[in-house]
Amino acid sequence: MPLSSDMMRAIIGDDEDDQTIHPQVFRALRQLLIARIEVGRPSSYIDATNLFEAQRRPFIELAAARGCVVEALCFETPLEICLERNRDRSRRVPEDVIRELAKNFEPPRPEEGFQKIKVVQDA
Repeated sequence: MPLSSDMMRAIIGDDEDDQTIHPQVFRALRQLLIARIEVGRPSSYIDATNLFEAQRRPFIELAAARGCVVEALCFETPLEICLERNRDRSRRVPEDVIRELAKNFEPPRPEEGFQKIKVVQDA
């Protein structure tokens, strides 16, 4: 089951583009993940960009502390393809933001607590 940051923005703030409610969105995602683990759901995933280790850490720690297997799915898409796809979207991200995020991206590493990391390459 996907636990999506965009979905949480829409639920909490009536606007999936609202970046001003970031703390509330990710607090809600963590609470939903805990609830799903507590009722024994077999799998959940966090559908959020999570480009940086610091963004991933709270979810990894939460799941690991409850005995869950923690996996990462990492999409390695060239910057130019990301920019092209962004131009075709109705909800566009400013190009300078995409470039900055790509420049600072921290790929997931086993040392973070992942038991498995699947890399999807998109050419």
